[in-house]
Amino acid sequence: MENYQSVSPLHMLARDYYNDAVQFSVRFDLLWEAASLSSKTGRIKSFVDLLMGCECILKCDVILSRLNDTPAELLRKIKTHNIKTLAKHIKSPGNKNHYEGLTERLGDMHVDLRYAFDSNQFFFSFSENQGYKNYLKTIGNNSWVMAIRKDLDTFIDDCGGKLGGFVTDDLNLLFKNEIDMYCLYKNKKISK
Repeated sequence: MENYQSVSPLHMLARDYYNDAVQFSVRFDLLWEAASLSSKTGRIKSFVDLLMGCECILKCDVILSRLNDTPAELLRKIKTHNIKTLAKHIKSPGNKNHYEGLTERLGDMHVDLRYAFDSNQFFFSFSENQGYKNYLKTIGNNSWVMAIRKDLDTFIDDCGGKLGGFVTDDLNLLFKNEIDMYCLYKNKKISK
């Protein structure tokens, strides 16, 4: 018997976040060492792609670990840019432990660092416990960044294994689930 992908709205949403994570990781790989982004703020913008990839794969894993939650509950859980919060919502214990190293490494970093003002305050502020060392310990440390990139690949592989399979050729089912996806995004009742 062939293995088919689930086309339930939640699986489709998880697949969307999975694809986003893959695309952000590819963009990071292309731009991390690009000469045009070699300035500090350019590297930060490239690093934000890595953060976005981590955020997306966490959202994917939250959905896959909570398929019995209502769509409304799940949407509330994933409507955040906080990586620690997302990791806390993962139900499966194996995966929850899997993300601890990532959340410890990233700390309070989030995708809002994409703006020069915010990234300057975070990485280059000379307040009592921030300062330039934030940059040198994190984005300025290539080994630190590449460890996060390696983690992202592990998470992508793990979630990809849960989403694989053939696409059904049942057009009625595909159309029904497209309508259900629309309802999910519009917060309407999903059909039975």
